[in-house]
Amino acid sequence: MEQFLELVAKLPELQQLFSSVQGGLPCSLLRVAKELRQHLLHLLFEKTGRDVFYITSSEYHARRASEAYIYPERIFLPGPQAELRPVEAQSAETRHNRVQAIDRLHQKGGVVFASLDTLLFKMRPPEKLFAQYITLNESMEISPQKLLNRLAKAGYEYAPLIESVGQISGRGEMVEVFAPGFAQPLRITFFDEEIESIRLFDADSQRSFGGNLREANIPPAHEFALNAQEMALMLEYFRNSQTTKLEGIRETYLLSLEENGSFPNIEAYMDLLTEKVSILDYAKAPIVLFDDCSAMMGEQKTRIDSRAAMFGEILADDSAFGCEMLYLWDAEEFLERNKQLLIDVEGLQPYRLFANASQIDFHTRSTVGFQGNADLLAEAIKTRIAGGYQVYLCAGGRQTSISGALQERDILVPLGAKLKAPGVSMLPISMEEGFEAESIRAIFFSEEDILGKRARKGTPAKKKKTKEIGLLADLHSGDIVVHEIHGKGRYLGLRTMEVAGVSADYMEIEYRDQDRLFIPTSQIGRIDKYIGPDEEETRLSKLGGREWETTKAKARTSVKKLAEDLVEIYRERSQAKGYQFSEDTVWQRQFEDNFAYEETPGQLESIQQIKQDMESSKIMDRLLLGDVGYGKTEVAMRACFKAVMDSKQVAMLVPTTLLARQHYKNFLERFSGFPIRIEQLSRYTKHPKTVLENLLSGKTDIVIGTHKLLGKNVKFKNLGLLVIDEEQRFGVSHKERIKDMKRNVDVLTLTATPIPRTLEMALTGIRDMSTIDTPPEVRKEVQAFVAPFDWGLVRDAILKEMNRGGQVFFVCRRINEMESLAAGILRAVPEARVISAHGRMTEAESEAVMNAFMEREYDVLLCTTIIESGIDIPSVNTIIVYEADKFGLAQLYQLRGRIGRSNLRGYAYFTHLSGDHMNPTAAKRLEAIREFTQLGSGMKIAMRDLQIRGAGNLLGAEQSGHMANVGYNLYLKMVKEEVMQTMGEPLVTEIETSVEMGEDAYIPDSYIEDEGLKLDMYRKVADADTVKKAKEVQEELIDRFGPVPRPVANLLGASVIRGYGARAGLASIVRIRDTVQMKFADQVTPQAELLIQAIKSERGRAELRRAEPPYIVYGLKKGGSYTEMLQFMEKIRHCITRGNQV
Repeated sequence: MEQFLELVAKLPELQQLFSSVQGGLPCSLLRVAKELRQHLLHLLFEKTGRDVFYITSSEYHARRASEAYIYPERIFLPGPQAELRPVEAQSAETRHNRVQAIDRLHQKGGVVFASLDTLLFKMRPPEKLFAQYITLNESMEISPQKLLNRLAKAGYEYAPLIESVGQISGRGEMVEVFAPGFAQPLRITFFDEEIESIRLFDADSQRSFGGNLREANIPPAHEFALNAQEMALMLEYFRNSQTTKLEGIRETYLLSLEENGSFPNIEAYMDLLTEKVSILDYAKAPIVLFDDCSAMMGEQKTRIDSRAAMFGEILADDSAFGCEMLYLWDAEEFLERNKQLLIDVEGLQPYRLFANASQIDFHTRSTVGFQGNADLLAEAIKTRIAGGYQVYLCAGGRQTSISGALQERDILVPLGAKLKAPGVSMLPISMEEGFEAESIRAIFFSEEDILGKRARKGTPAKKKKTKEIGLLADLHSGDIVVHEIHGKGRYLGLRTMEVAGVSADYMEIEYRDQDRLFIPTSQIGRIDKYIGPDEEETRLSKLGGREWETTKAKARTSVKKLAEDLVEIYRERSQAKGYQFSEDTVWQRQFEDNFAYEETPGQLESIQQIKQDMESSKIMDRLLLGDVGYGKTEVAMRACFKAVMDSKQVAMLVPTTLLARQHYKNFLERFSGFPIRIEQLSRYTKHPKTVLENLLSGKTDIVIGTHKLLGKNVKFKNLGLLVIDEEQRFGVSHKERIKDMKRNVDVLTLTATPIPRTLEMALTGIRDMSTIDTPPEVRKEVQAFVAPFDWGLVRDAILKEMNRGGQVFFVCRRINEMESLAAGILRAVPEARVISAHGRMTEAESEAVMNAFMEREYDVLLCTTIIESGIDIPSVNTIIVYEADKFGLAQLYQLRGRIGRSNLRGYAYFTHLSGDHMNPTAAKRLEAIREFTQLGSGMKIAMRDLQIRGAGNLLGAEQSGHMANVGYNLYLKMVKEEVMQTMGEPLVTEIETSVEMGEDAYIPDSYIEDEGLKLDMYRKVADADTVKKAKEVQEELIDRFGPVPRPVANLLGASVIRGYGARAGLASIVRIRDTVQMKFADQVTPQAELLIQAIKSERGRAELRRAEPPYIVYGLKKGGSYTEMLQFMEKIRHCITRGNQV
């Protein structure tokens, strides 16, 4: 890159520009090639030592320019999320990103990419924002509570468990904070009122890592945490407001201001502050470079006029306070005021402000590409050299293939040669577009110019180790739970109870007829949160009744059949010999090199696993899991290409004609340039007979089709690979035909349904699975809002999306509401074209609707939650959810994921019907939605909920019903047991050991206050059945909550004893003063000789008492630990045999 910059720095026009910057701006630049601009920005920053702003007409263009910028000083500043209507909650991600960008600008300076609106946004003065920074260092004196208070005033919100940026948590002598700009949250521990340590911790595992940080400079959570003086101005404004329609919102804003110093949508009210500045006041001697100021100002005027018209309607409806339009500076006045900082990269005509400014003509222009034609490239190089030009080939990582092709045409291309005369040189850099610089007689060809393929963009996301989320972490009083023995009950909370002088925690569960059970936390592994349909209306089990046993028996019978079928298919396929594909060809590597993006770690791992399967002699049957847009299709394409390279045909089977069309289009584009014939077979295929003939003759290499491919008239010459997309969506008869096709060809099944890792592991050995769990870099955050439903809000949201050329999903729950809602949308937005889709439509009707919508014939799709899961519609970037309080968090999580799939920011509006009629459950859910929207709280739990529902979808409707009936954990246990039995592996009987050591063993509220966290730790403690595991849990407890109190240490000790006891076949372990009684379980038979030897080895400390069943009395040493007792139990383990589980 240095060599390239040296060449660019020679441009005489650049020296003129530096002179203009020093002598005084404004000035305008003419004929600046697109690729040259980022290097110009970098050199301006480097050579002048000033901050540089690159301003575009929209945030989309600013983000694109930022992503293309290759230098380290890049800063992308998102615009404010100001709504013209008041909202109750909004997602905070954009606010956090703004603080991160402002902090970076403040600390290091840089090149800032922003839209014109972002530049014009009225901001608080920098000194007020920076006064809210909190600098912490070791040995600093501050109390934990005082630090929490300061962080709360800086805009942070309290959460029991830190999941996302902007949250704080505090427990005893510990404070946690996740600040903008930090990759992970901080954990600060105290000794009294002095900071003892500052460490980072992992938000997923909650464990600390790395060494102590000497200092941490914590910025505010957002830039809108007002001080007392600013707060007073806003409070006065809202108290004096006369808008009766917004009384509820007004109260919400006043309360939030008084408690938090901020409120949702505060961005729209920044004009109320007396002291206001712009982002330029945060920079060091800024230079502002516009990308075509004249066009930008024209677009801005149109945008402001449109916004003003919309705001007029809102005011007429009494749905705003009145100042929501004033959060931007007037563009013309702002530019006039700052003209001494401005440079314009001029477009078709100059903006009037630059009419008399100095002009610098760079005389550069973009190059014309060769589309991979080496002859044309060679001829162009020779012509340019003859014309006195230096030619530079910017080949990225493709130097060898390009120089080889040119060498065959008698052109030698040295790598990195510094040309002093006309000639050709290869530079090992990538650029998006080539350009010609006339003034220095040089031309630069990009990789895309040369090969006709785009250079790779972006850095691959790192694969994160994800932990399974315990469902009990989200268990609340009133939730339905499933107990393995007693069935479905209602969880009422944790109760600390004293029994026989010993304190312990019990889970209180209510069953039918208001019967109650108190379950010891040691049995927490037997309890599971119920996830299934209609949680609120679930019928509770009757204690002692037969109903629950019958439910379990039905589930086990069904699971047994599932396991037998899976194992039979697996054995049949593993014994049969399949086709062994060759190793990758040169073409395969070229095809993979042409991929326009960096592969994610999940993609690379999946590709490797699939290729290993294909190159082995076994018949591949692999399931590829990954959300929509995570890159499953690219992985499948590489497998298809590999198959075709061995002259095998590929069939790709999809459930709908829409998906067939989408895949067909993508395949044609991706395989272009290779002699591979791809055809489509569905009911819309114009000449199906020709397609069938081509498949039989072998002319067609890849066919993509619906169930039409399963017809008896479809015959292949040499089928080698079957790719199935969303197999669970095919009918029973289709699945039988698929089973026949699978018998002797490699099969790759794709699904967007997420499933839990635990189920994946349970099926290990009978189902090969690959998972893509890393999202691609291009996905953008979705800005979400919670607001009362209002047709004016609907109009604003739809028009805003239509004005940027996009489409909208409007989601409701009930089909019978759709007609009135469609009429309402048309009344509110007569400009919009609306179409409806729901689950009762036939497949043909549904496809016709979705096809029309995808072809942009309509602007709004009014639908139930059937939004096509496999179809990617990047043009839809706004979703309105009607009565969001009636949806579960997991559904909202999934709905929100349907947008934000392009470079545009997505907007999600979660609306609810206002009024006093809301029941407590709905109010609670609405509060959860607000938290979910604002803080990202519950996101992991929602994902877990989705995975469990997804597991049911993947295994079929029948299994889904059984999973719902018995609970996920019990179902999973059944799957594991039946798979092991079917595969002939020994099944060990589980023994539930009761432990009573006569000591308080529980987690006090003073140690862990939040019940969800406490339940999660009880689950971990219960799993700590060895000394090693107990030490790990103890380390986690100390790390997260501080020194372990005696009752918690006793709890861990009891868990280890229980684990050793269960392995030794003991039903109970009871301490009576200085002795411990150990009773064997009924199904355990001690081997007399071995047991007597073990007892003798204890030299009088152990004694066998004859009874039915027999038991052992073990003497404890005074003041000693339980270590020797554990060693004795380990000896007993080798003396027993167990009865088989029935």
